[in-house]
Amino acid sequence: ARDSNIPYIITSSYAAFPDASAAYINNHLLTMENPTTYGLSFFKRFYDMFVIPVQAYLQVKPIGDWINERRREAATGLGDFLNPKLSQEEANDMVKRVGLDVDGSIQQNVKRYKALIQIHSQNGSIRGADIIEEVLFVNKDTYLPYRYPVSRQMSFIKAHNLDLIAAALVLFMGIICSFVLLVKAAFHLMLAYIWQKGAPIDPAKMKLKTI
Repeated sequence: ARDSNIPYIITSSYAAFPDASAAYINNHLLTMENPTTYGLSFFKRFYDMFVIPVQAYLQVKPIGDWINERRREAATGLGDFLNPKLSQEEANDMVKRVGLDVDGSIQQNVKRYKALIQIHSQNGSIRGADIIEEVLFVNKDTYLPYRYPVSRQMSFIKAHNLDLIAAALVLFMGIICSFVLLVKAAFHLMLAYIWQKGAPIDPAKMKLKTI
């Protein structure tokens, strides 16, 4: 039996380590699984195993939700995925970075997700039965109107808040235009003041002092 304290790093790509079926990185077991590992869902893997997923889709056709799952795992800090556009060196560095997990952030995220999935699965069958009964007894011509998003009853402009965005843009442009006009007026006043202060003195307006 495998020690549950040793995290798995699962991948279906042989690009990272083409000459090995398994490798150890800092006591983290990296296994090169065959493409059948893609049959395991996101929740199934986290429920059954203590996993650091580094799943790839290099050798699998981009169908279904596999690519989305890999991206979701990478976005939530649960691992990473081997992008086909990566070079061999970049793929090796990515696998080593996830395998070493120096700060332990990936392990912590995996623990949290494992606990969350196991907690939710305890009453999963009951929640599923509740949803089925809800659909059976509350549907109206096979529809559940109260579950529709409110945006379905709005126009496209209101549903996407385009009216609010337009009003905000008009207000913003009005403030900008007012500010520009004030700056121009202040600039003209300053120029007039400077011109008057430096203008030549008219001799006719000069008054001579009498002794």
